[in-house]
Amino acid sequence: MLQYLPFLLAGMYFHEFGVRVAPRLFVGALVATSVAVVQAVSTGALPGRFPPTLAWILLPMGFLYALLLLARALPERALPVRWLGAIGTNVLTYLLLSNLVIFALSGPHAGLRLALPSALAFAAALLAFIAFVIRLSRRAPG
Repeated sequence: MLQYLPFLLAGMYFHEFGVRVAPRLFVGALVATSVAVVQAVSTGALPGRFPPTLAWILLPMGFLYALLLLARALPERALPVRWLGAIGTNVLTYLLLSNLVIFALSGPHAGLRLALPSALAFAAALLAFIAFVIRLSRRAPG
């Protein structure tokens, strides 16, 4: 969890102080991602995740800032915003259930590697399953 603390703190800061588009931050995030990508390409492997290396922490910064800009550009009532909002309000449930399923499946299928279409289908099925479990656990209004 500590490796994601900077992103949590940045998100809290952006929300609290209404940070909108900041070109310097975007350039900094792209440079940070580029440093990690160059290291990954030069070594031929992704940066170390456990324990997290600095390159692992820097890697998603450009993508996350681009995602922030995209989220701010979408209208509040757009379908992706509502769908992602449902995931956001239940983020810990999604994290817990997805990790349980992934780790449960990784034991008997340790060597299994999915092709991209299969991996995307698995991810979509996993998200749909978790959404179904969340809907089951909600009380009926009234």
